[in-house]
Amino acid sequence: MRHVLPGPSHQPPRPPRHAAAGEFQFAFLAFLVGQSLEAFAQWKAFLCLMFGCDDAPLGGRAALFADFLRALHAQLEQSLAPVSGAGRPGAWRGLPGP
Repeated sequence: MRHVLPGPSHQPPRPPRHAAAGEFQFAFLAFLVGQSLEAFAQWKAFLCLMFGCDDAPLGGRAALFADFLRALHAQLEQSLAPVSGAGRPGAWRGLPGP
């Protein structure tokens, strides 16, 4: 039975790094689509956490930080892109018109 159940000295398994990027993406989509302020607060907290890390970009979590930056780039690219066919210059996705 010892080979099935870990002893007290074993650390719990870490979630894959994609889980953190997925949580970041989900918070963004929940805010954008569901207009949830709680989701925005979660997204903003994740931004503060990642940009507040001194060791993440160059340390052992460089791959996680790269995933985060790719996700942030895609989010900003999609949410700030001009709306096609809006008929008015300067129309942006996610923002109401005048």
